[in-house]
Amino acid sequence: MIHKLTLLLLVSSICVACSSLLKEEQTQEILDFRSRETISSYYNRGKYIVSSVGACGQCHNNISPKIASKSVDNIVDYFRSNDSHAGLKWASDFDLRSIASFLLIESPKQARDLDEEDSGSFFTNKIRGYVNHPRQTATATYGRYLTLNLSNCASCHSSDPNYLDNSLNGGQARNLRELDWKSDEFLAFFNSGSSRGRLVSKKDCSWDFINKAEISDKQAMAYFLESLK
Repeated sequence: MIHKLTLLLLVSSICVACSSLLKEEQTQEILDFRSRETISSYYNRGKYIVSSVGACGQCHNNISPKIASKSVDNIVDYFRSNDSHAGLKWASDFDLRSIASFLLIESPKQARDLDEEDSGSFFTNKIRGYVNHPRQTATATYGRYLTLNLSNCASCHSSDPNYLDNSLNGGQARNLRELDWKSDEFLAFFNSGSSRGRLVSKKDCSWDFINKAEISDKQAMAYFLESLK
């Protein structure tokens, strides 16, 4: 009886291990890439960007079921070529793969092919090469990356969001270069949507998403915006 129980426990342990390995292999197959970073680090970074500094929910209510039939490279190619996400064209490879990983793992199961009118945008005008990941520090340099590349603030605050070097000079939304705010005022705005007694609606600005970012990231963005004066 003891031998049978031991055997059953051994078989059970092997089954659990095989199940976990199979799940890991299936997830790896879905992501379709290899790197020194673990899958979980890509997923966690992608989740963080999408739900905070990326402010994806400002325009996108749900993850499209179209995503599920794509690979990480498909999605990265899309971001590298899509003018509606101009900042992401020059986001780091690590961040784009992270966003893609999160979207694929969280995508609805009812996958379907891209509509004919959308399919071309996945494979045209792609930027070739590799974009390094910047140092994640509470500095204006990293704040520029967060503000222009991940938060894509230029899409509303610039007359031409495709030219990031001369951006935030006013477009659909106000000219941020004319603000005389200090960094602590920008930080207060990210936390509350209010500065100098003026409350900005969540519909008009993604401050409520940026509010969910790490304090060091919000500080970096505040330092960068202050430096525009």
